[in-house]
Amino acid sequence: MLNQMLKTKDQSFLYARHLNSPLVVGVPHHSPYGSSHLPTPDLRPGDENTGYLGAYLAAKLKASLIIACNYSFDVNKTWFSDYTRIIRSWRPNFLIEIHGHGGNNTGNDIEISCGKAEKSYLAEKLASALHSRCSKHNLLQHLQISGKFSEIYYQATMSKTIICDSWNGIHLELPLCLRKPGSGLSGKPSHLGYEFSRLLVAALQDILADESHSGGKS
Repeated sequence: MLNQMLKTKDQSFLYARHLNSPLVVGVPHHSPYGSSHLPTPDLRPGDENTGYLGAYLAAKLKASLIIACNYSFDVNKTWFSDYTRIIRSWRPNFLIEIHGHGGNNTGNDIEISCGKAEKSYLAEKLASALHSRCSKHNLLQHLQISGKFSEIYYQATMSKTIICDSWNGIHLELPLCLRKPGSGLSGKPSHLGYEFSRLLVAALQDILADESHSGGKS
């Protein structure tokens, strides 16, 4: 059912699946591939096909999942959206938020941020773990990955869900090459996107386990 919902072009929806997990995967700006903008007054770019990869991550990490699609306002920039209120009610320890970019504002393929310079250590840690895995993959070794707060464009400083001190927020910006569909008519991201997501799951598992053992640096 969710896969069919993620193809919706003309209606907004919020999908939420709560599990007994300290981890939430959030996708605030999903739009189906080919719908490059959300129906906001300023026609904010949509994060095409991010919902599929977010759903994959949540399933593999056994995490709660929340996806907003085609909203007419920026749901993670306010405390009063259903998206933000639901995450707050779930009271996670970690929120992994998946976004997409078009490559116009940064020289990096993937940018990772925790919304604040003082939490850059966590983003840099994940970027390093992810780069280590991607560098050994023939089709992913070219990806430029950065988590250094002072060097990335997508710092997520205005994202309420990322800067919230009630949990650790991790904001990932993914390039279109990982989100665009493969062959066939399914509309889902190609095999490359899921290969990357598989490596991201492994990197996140290591980082989150390490943070849990150390108690974090909040």
